[in-house]
Amino acid sequence: MRQKKRKLKERGPAWRRSLVRTACLVFGLLTVRVVALQAFTITSGSMEPTLSAGDFLLVNKAALGSRIPFTAIRIPGYSEPERGEILVFDPPHEDTLIVIKRLVGMPGDTLEMRNKTLYLNGRVLDEPYVRHNDAEPDFSAAAMLWQQEVREIRWSRIGTRPR
Repeated sequence: MRQKKRKLKERGPAWRRSLVRTACLVFGLLTVRVVALQAFTITSGSMEPTLSAGDFLLVNKAALGSRIPFTAIRIPGYSEPERGEILVFDPPHEDTLIVIKRLVGMPGDTLEMRNKTLYLNGRVLDEPYVRHNDAEPDFSAAAMLWQQEVREIRWSRIGTRPR
């Protein structure tokens, strides 16, 4: 019995052991969140019916790699994105916005939207998940005003409005 007490005294007080365990647990959880997994809540209906507003999404950040917070260092992933996958990313125009979208074009592809039909490299892309909504376009929402600004810049450079 005395040997157990002596060993406990040698390791330090109980509060110190608890503090070290808690710190290790917090460090481990933060590492998992930064490098491997992150949870998101869907806040808009732009991906319906695949994802609805209020749905929870668990993202495997290790697959495509992740950035170490407060640095420009990226941890490489173990796979490449493929057409049709749903991606979560930070758009370059807005620091606080997180976007969840389906990947439809790959490097070298030509995408064109005509009369609510998406063309991939000149061929109609079959999109069974798409629901057309004749309500206001995306750029009517405050978070999507950058789309309107990009369109205005293109119109001024090209001289004609896209259809």
